[in-house]
Amino acid sequence: MLRKPAAWSSGTLTVPSERTIDRILRRQGLLRSRPRKRPRDSFVRWERPAAMQLWQLDIVGGLQLVTPATGVLGTRG
Repeated sequence: MLRKPAAWSSGTLTVPSERTIDRILRRQGLLRSRPRKRPRDSFVRWERPAAMQLWQLDIVGGLQLVTPATGVLGTRG
């Protein structure tokens, strides 16, 4: 871009995008490439072959348990 005389003759210099700068730096070996996202096929889905084979419970506000030795209700979480 700086080699083009037209870029300087108008008095304004066009700023390249971040993607263009990244591409140039990577091509010159000055930038390490970042790891990409995990591929979709690496995810393990929470599906089961039939209904009601997988349950999930979201607990909000803690969990109250009875201590077996004393029978006292305590809070946990």
